[in-house]
This record gives sequence, C-alpha cells and structure tokens, in this order.
Amino acid sequence: MRVAQAESRPVSALSGDTRAGFFYALGAYLLWGFLPLYLKLLEDIDAFEVMAHRAFWSLPVAGVVLWLIGRTGDVLPTLKSPKKLAILFITATIISSNWTIYVWAISVGRTIEAALGYYINPFLYILLGTLFLGEKHSRLQMAAIAVAAAGVALQFPAVQGVPWAAFGLAFSFAGYGMIRKKSALGPFAGLTLETGVMLPV
Repeated sequence: MRVAQAESRPVSALSGDTRAGFFYALGAYLLWGFLPLYLKLLEDIDAFEVMAHRAFWSLPVAGVVLWLIGRTGDVLPTLKSPKKLAILFITATIISSNWTIYVWAISVGRTIEAALGYYINPFLYILLGTLFLGEKHSRLQMAAIAVAAAGVALQFPAVQGVPWAAFGLAFSFAGYGMIRKKSALGPFAGLTLETGVMLPV
C-alpha cells in the first residue's frame, strides 16, 4: 500500500507541473499572439526608438521581479567574470537584433513574414542540436519533422520575394538559444543583465 502511494506521488506532482506548464505556455502564446496588434499601433514610431523604450522600461521591471523571487545573487558572479560578460554581450546583441527585426517587420506590414521566421526557428534548433549536441531522432520523429516542414513550406507563397526578415528572425533566435546555453544564468537574471548591457546603446 505504501509502495503504491509512494509511486503515485511523482505522477500527481508531474500532472500538477504539466497543468501549470500548460497554462504558462497558453498565457505566453496569447500574449505573443496579441503583440503584433499592439506593435501595429506603434508603426509610426521608429523600430530603434521602440527598442530603446523596451530596454529603458524592461530593466527596472526585470530587476524588481529578480528581487522578488530572491535571485539577485545570480547577478554579481556574472559581473565579476569577463568570460560570462562577453557571452552576455553577444547574447544581448543577438536578441536585441531579433527584437528590432520583429518590431520593424510588424511596422512595415510584414507580419506574416515575421511569424514565418518563428515557424522556421524550431527546424534550426533541430539542425543545431543534431550537428553540435549529438542529438538523434527516430524515424517517427523524422516523419513528424518532415510533415511540419511541409506545413511551413506552404506558407512561403504568402510572402512576397525572399523572406529576409523571416530568415533573420529564425537564425538570430536560434543562435541566441545556442549561445545562451553556455550561460548558467536563469531567465530573469539573464533578461536583467542583457537589458542592462544594451540600455546604454
């Protein structure tokens, strides 16, 4: 009886984590889905000015959240390490480029192309994981990847000409993810420091 109860606890805990994760993901994607509508209202403002406001207002907000969750101790070791700071500067530059491309694409009426960039992105992660992290995929997984790739390919005719913005978004985000893995910083500490690095620019 006790064994059965002990074995059932991880399952219930996992289901709770899965349920919470589902709602976190749902909330994130709903916000992400409405973001283009908001950015479209700012189309008369230069993309670099929008990014300047993003950095200016994100830094104090991220700092407060970092303090509330008790992770301010993650910041100082990074500031003392030239190697970690160098990685942070690279990731901050890449993700800022990604954000700027996205804001610009929305402002000039290339929303479909911007979305296409983030549809292409997972395939770059798969490729990079295979080439650099030694990840293997089963035949069933490869079949699923092929079906997803075909679905993304069907979206290309909706874009006029070469989708440079889409490729820029896809490659910059994939590069950011791979380099960010080399940093042990948590998400809020990383956001705070990356925003702080780019704020003077």
